This record gives sequence, C-alpha cells and structure tokens, in this order.
Amino acid sequence: MLGTEPIEEEMPIDLEDLFYETRVAIKIHSLLKDVWEGMNGVYLGKSLVGLDILFSIYTVDTLPFKEYVLSIINFVDYHIYKDIERKKKQKAKGK
Repeated sequence: MLGTEPIEEEMPIDLEDLFYETRVAIKIHSLLKDVWEGMNGVYLGKSLVGLDILFSIYTVDTLPFKEYVLSIINFVDYHIYKDIERKKKQKAKGK
C-alpha cells in the first residue's frame, strides 16, 4: 500500500499482487522481441512490431490503457538497459 513501509516478509511481491492492468502490461512486455544493436551488443529495448495484435488479444482497447501499457514497457526497458550497462561496467573493472 502506498505511504507505508514495506514488510520484509511480503517481499518480493507476487505478480498476482499487482493491478490487472500492470499484469497485462508485463505479459505484453514479455512477449515482445528484444532489440539489440549488432556490433556492440547494446540493448535497444523491445520491438513494438505486433503491439496492436497483442493489444487486441489482451483487450487493451482504450487510449488510457494503451498509454499505460506503453509506459510500463518503457519503464521496464529503461531498467533493463541500466542493469545491462551496470553489469558491463562491473565486468570491465574485473569484479
């Protein structure tokens, strides 16, 4: 719940603990293809090809719901990118 301290025993949360819209967004994100830059192995995010089909399958049919799903996809992609870059830096330092 917002505004409360997390309880260690309740972490990590289960997917079922999330709002329905968030679960749909995460499912759609998992089905999209990863895009990598070929020569340097840089993660570029998810390909949005076929997103309209996934919206139809998962009944993402309103503009606010579509915007929300896209925001979750971008949020997750950003954190995946940051994690990959952090791991590359650690590896380069020999850790």
